[in-house]
Amino acid sequence: MANLHLVVAPFVVLLLVSLSSASAFKEQGQSLRFSEKGEFRILQVADMHYGDGETTPCEDVLPQQVAGCSDLNTTAFLRRMIAAVNPHLIVFTGDNIFGFDATDAASSMNAAFSPAISSNIPWAAVLGNHDQESMLSRAGVMKHIVGMKHSLSQFNPAEVEDIDGFGNYNLEVHGVEGSAFENKSVLNLYFLDSGDYSTVPFIPGYGWIKPSQQFWFENTSKKLQNYSQGCESRTVPAGTYRICVKPVTSTSNTVPALIPANTGLYRRFRPISDEMERAYMNKPEAQKAPAPGLAYFHIPLPEFASFDSSNFTGVKQEGISSASVNSGFFTTLVEAGDVKAVFIGHDHVNDFCGELTGIHLCYAGGFGYHAYGKAGWDRRARVVVASLEKTENGGWGAVKSIKTRKYLDNQQLTTIDVQVLWSTATCSLLSDSPFLHFMLQHVFRHAFEAVERNRLAGFECFAEVHVSSKAREVEI
Repeated sequence: MANLHLVVAPFVVLLLVSLSSASAFKEQGQSLRFSEKGEFRILQVADMHYGDGETTPCEDVLPQQVAGCSDLNTTAFLRRMIAAVNPHLIVFTGDNIFGFDATDAASSMNAAFSPAISSNIPWAAVLGNHDQESMLSRAGVMKHIVGMKHSLSQFNPAEVEDIDGFGNYNLEVHGVEGSAFENKSVLNLYFLDSGDYSTVPFIPGYGWIKPSQQFWFENTSKKLQNYSQGCESRTVPAGTYRICVKPVTSTSNTVPALIPANTGLYRRFRPISDEMERAYMNKPEAQKAPAPGLAYFHIPLPEFASFDSSNFTGVKQEGISSASVNSGFFTTLVEAGDVKAVFIGHDHVNDFCGELTGIHLCYAGGFGYHAYGKAGWDRRARVVVASLEKTENGGWGAVKSIKTRKYLDNQQLTTIDVQVLWSTATCSLLSDSPFLHFMLQHVFRHAFEAVERNRLAGFECFAEVHVSSKAREVEI
């Protein structure tokens, strides 16, 4: 269903039409790709808080669970999840070990990640605020993780000389082998180090994602996207105007930020140089829109506090333990446009997921048994499933939808809270707005034809109409 926004100002009318696992991994190239069934499953494990194994007791369990409960319960849960979900990638979102109770950090990490390693499934990790509290520094912990078997984790991007933190990197997930997109990224994954604690005097609390990391993310996101735009000029009795149809992937109903109407300008798309065009627009087949992205880190953004029980799925049982300053990373994500969901840990008894400005912000819920929790409230894990669309010839195309669900570590391994985080839409026009329909179809006939061409072509797009009695210009 299209979303129509009509803004009226002196001499200006602005109309916005928002039209609205082994096979996944190759040891040689460490590449990720969608399965032959057109799926890519990600298992998120948050806050294992692994210590010394069998001698490290469980926290916050029922009285009848105390005897014999240890880190080995965390290991058993991870093995159980791997067997049930058969993920194509396992993502550990920090506090993988609890440094204060880990006698030897390397040994604790080896034990904590052992189910992932023995499964031969690729995995990736970021750091939390407790990983470095044993015998290794944050840099040392990340170096150890990077060197472990089947780990796709990276210390930091090789092309960046100066960046804050350890473990900022991205991974590309290619299309199905043998499909038109087998060598193209159809799903982009971003991993960031959200820090541990503030190092700035007079700013207490937890760390945050720094400007250098945001700059890297922005540049990486731009390179993975394509804002190509084709325009043509038309002259009609109403005046001369341009037609520009621009593909996007936004599912938000929010009106984009506007430059004041009296300037005659409308800003929504950033100019991108030709050299930044991605390979996915090249042969053998171009994608219709930039690939969607997902972001993983540990500490929640302040925007996680924007929700209440009326606008999220899941539970909120403790406060949002974000940094005491807002570094603006959520705004950076919104402006980048490709990230559809953010996944974090840190607050163990929150597991909610809600949408804000077109991006889902999702907790995983506490996974580890040595982590604090709530007695009687099951430890849990979050799974994300990205699915591809079928092409006309029966093959696999780009990503069609991204869904999530949670698993509880109970006898049934209960699945709860299935959500659709993102799905594609096609260009269409509202039939229940006769005035706007008439304006597009008759007064701006060529504009209407441009939108219709893209609707039939299956584009997901924004159609913009900008009418100025002074400039006599229309943009679609």
